[in-house]
Amino acid sequence: MSKNDIQLKMLYKFLSLFNLSTMIKDNNKVIYDLKSGNTIILYDDCLNPIGRVYISCEEEIIIEAMFKDYCFFAIGNNEDTDEVGYKYTLKNYDSSYEIKGEYKTQKGIKLDGLIIKNSMVLYQNGIYSGKCIFDTLKNNFKMHDPKTKNFVKYINNEFCHNNNEKFIRIDNEYGNFIYQVISDKEDENICGYSFLNKSGKLFDYTSCELEFRRIIEEIDDEYFGFLKSQKELFNLLQHNLFENMACVALKNFNRKQLDAMLDIDFSKFSNDKTLKK
Repeated sequence: MSKNDIQLKMLYKFLSLFNLSTMIKDNNKVIYDLKSGNTIILYDDCLNPIGRVYISCEEEIIIEAMFKDYCFFAIGNNEDTDEVGYKYTLKNYDSSYEIKGEYKTQKGIKLDGLIIKNSMVLYQNGIYSGKCIFDTLKNNFKMHDPKTKNFVKYINNEFCHNNNEKFIRIDNEYGNFIYQVISDKEDENICGYSFLNKSGKLFDYTSCELEFRRIIEEIDDEYFGFLKSQKELFNLLQHNLFENMACVALKNFNRKQLDAMLDIDFSKFSNDKTLKK
């Protein structure tokens, strides 16, 4: 199967991340029409025609849309790598606010056999202002804001938050949590331990993210405020973009885990049916 074929199969999912859709419910019909040289019209949530998707003369899949306050452009990524996906740009009409992102997949031993990586970089007046990365492989997310010098990393069972004043780290090993806060002020340094009881042969990993949240709320009074600010930055142009990108990539997490670590509001999530309960 060619990269174009894989990208076309990904098309419906990719469009839904930006609240775009076609009037054609059968994805195979869309693929056939595009391969036949036809242009497919794209619609917003109110079924207004605002864009199109087509295959260029260079055999690249092109997606264009003009929303009320900003424009959207995406192109199939045909670079010579094992990853397949799209590169996209959202920007307002005076180009003062711009998000550049990549949505990529590759084969792997994960649920439906696909590993997804979403990355978004924000520019304000041409200056780098923030970055978010979500990755299926290690249940990984990262966030960085150069203005506030906040950096957050979560990889499987390790959480780190550096806010330029304190460094917070929480490690989980099979339900054994060790956490610490390192600060320039000695009286604010913290080191602690908690334990989850693993009863029976099966261990519910949901309880790990719930424990992560409990500890974060106890020792890190800035993380959830920083998280909220990141959502607001990346959702300014596209409604629920942060949540859509996070939930699609972190598909090994169920709703309780996503809510615990990223405060996802599922009542607003456009891809609610794809999420684990």
